[in-house]
Amino acid sequence: MRRAARARRCPASSASSPPGHSHPLGNLWWIQTRVEEVGPQEMERRLTDPVFTRAMEYVQSADFFPGRVR
Repeated sequence: MRRAARARRCPASSASSPPGHSHPLGNLWWIQTRVEEVGPQEMERRLTDPVFTRAMEYVQSADFFPGRVR
């Protein structure tokens, strides 16, 4: 968590609740850490689990280029 705390002190705004932070010059920084080791069967199971698919949709919906007209 020290890296996340240090990143929050930098002149940036949050693109999402952790893990994403945006940079004033447009760089996108993702702070991440491995939480658990997951085998292939568990990965496959999670692809259809609503909890995990909602989490993935949230991350994929991040505005990577704030201010850009889509």
